Amino acid sequence: MAEGLRAEGLRKRFGGVAAVDGVSIALAPGEIAAVIGPNGAGKSTLFDLLSGVTAPDAGRILLGGVEATGLPPHRIARLGLTRTFQVSRELGRLTVLENLLLAAPDTTGERLRDVFLRPGAVRRAQAASVEAARTVLAEVGLAGREDALAQELSGGQRKLLELGRALMTGAPLVLLDEVGAGVAPALRRALCEVVARLRAKHGRGFLLVEHDMGVVARLADRVVVMAEGRVLTEGTYETIRRDDRVIEAYLGATPAAVAA
Repeated sequence: MAEGLRAEGLRKRFGGVAAVDGVSIALAPGEIAAVIGPNGAGKSTLFDLLSGVTAPDAGRILLGGVEATGLPPHRIARLGLTRTFQVSRELGRLTVLENLLLAAPDTTGERLRDVFLRPGAVRRAQAASVEAARTVLAEVGLAGREDALAQELSGGQRKLLELGRALMTGAPLVLLDEVGAGVAPALRRALCEVVARLRAKHGRGFLLVEHDMGVVARLADRVVVMAEGRVLTEGTYETIRRDDRVIEAYLGATPAAVAA
């Protein structure tokens, strides 16, 4: 995916509210970028638009140079973009390994005719999927937990499982929605290490929506700041943290007033 993700002029209204109002954003292969902003800035809606959960009212989305505007999530994933959710969506009564296997693309055994006409191919495909899932579990730090029920995992481990499910699709670009939310500091650091390692080892690109500025400072090459549905500014973390407009958007006051 040489061209990565590019969105141009995205707009989405809910009634009289412009949740996303003319947002353009890009993510290059192997880049880690973050989208930050106060509550109600439009970050979650932007992720829903990019991942196909919601169709935009206007604008376009390109993945690897291919038009992806308005496509459903499964087709977006096939074009190379997948996502996690702020509240993990694991299937609690299935094992960790089973949760990953459900996320594997184009599982041969799901087609009934293949079970009868190509049993050998089905067995080989299933064995390959299991091996791939175990590799992913090792990469996200859940090796040895494959037989545990997902509901037995801690909050941080569920975030790791959610990330693992996204990786099972093979998509080179991943949207991470509040990966640090509700996670103990030690596991938050582990999650950051996993993301950094996946970029370094596999060249995966990540776009984060994140409130934890420690996570943003540690991971993001570039930070996009949203406010009231629009992009306010973007730059490195060190640049945006000193930007008066960013301070005002977060605190609702000018820097001079805050200092006073």
